[in-house]
Amino acid sequence: MLDEASTDAGVEAPYLQLVLERLWERERELGSRELRLETFRAIGGARAVVREHVRGALDALPLAEQEARRGSYGNS
Repeated sequence: MLDEASTDAGVEAPYLQLVLERLWERERELGSRELRLETFRAIGGARAVVREHVRGALDALPLAEQEARRGSYGNS
């Protein structure tokens, strides 16, 4: 998990917090009181959690801002 929440500069605390929060939410949905590797893998790992968060934040922007962002990132 730490490897996936890291950049060349080291562990990114906001990424790690986001991933741990999502993992804990999922564990609670499953009735678990433990953080488990199998659940971490089931949610797609740290990169998938961060990617989902970013997409959700971008989708929440007004349409004009979404289009402007897409244009500035090569329509990705």
